[in-house]
Amino acid sequence: MNEFEIIRAMIAVGMMSVATHYDVKTRYVDDRVWVFGLSAFAAVSSVFIFGFGTSVQELISPLNIIGMMSGMGIAFTGWVMKFAGMGYATGDLFGLLTLFVILPSFSGIAIPIIVIMISCLFSVIIMLGTNLRINIKSKNLFSEFDEPAYKKALAYFIMHKKIENEKFAFPAEIMAGGKRKFQFRHEPDSQEFITEVKSGYVCSTTPMMLSVLVGLGFAIIAAITL
Repeated sequence: MNEFEIIRAMIAVGMMSVATHYDVKTRYVDDRVWVFGLSAFAAVSSVFIFGFGTSVQELISPLNIIGMMSGMGIAFTGWVMKFAGMGYATGDLFGLLTLFVILPSFSGIAIPIIVIMISCLFSVIIMLGTNLRINIKSKNLFSEFDEPAYKKALAYFIMHKKIENEKFAFPAEIMAGGKRKFQFRHEPDSQEFITEVKSGYVCSTTPMMLSVLVGLGFAIIAAITL
């Protein structure tokens, strides 16, 4: 670990903190956040390379290349999954790519894989906690749906009845042939959140940048302590 790595980590944490603030409040992060992060990274890199004689090899070391490529590969894989109704929005992809360019490794550890693992775990915990907390209080849950038992069991963990003042949720039910069916597929880039509907079943949207920030913090602490 050196001063250059520490400053890059500070830029990454600062950028993700700003992104998390907007993601929690609006579920939208302006692309200028990523542009600012990359600009700060480019400026700091220039100062260290041309002002302090830091070798360019530090930026393109094997560990950095491995971290960057693995992170980009995982990020693109998650984004492509949105075409199957399970991935995340394009803006989230830009955020992950920017993060992994700025900080592909830290203190000898590839950062992206740890970030992705912890952020996925954190997101799942939030999703399960939210749905179980609401569904455990409900009686005859999903009895009105014409669906097999295994789908109702799955729905128990990923959807719930809309609660008052819930703003960031996608519809989780549709009518097909006059029967109520679950809607598991969603398009995060174009689908609108439910705001006017007062009842019905929904899928909550967790702020992805919050999970990524938690994963980033865990990865940095792990790199320092190991």
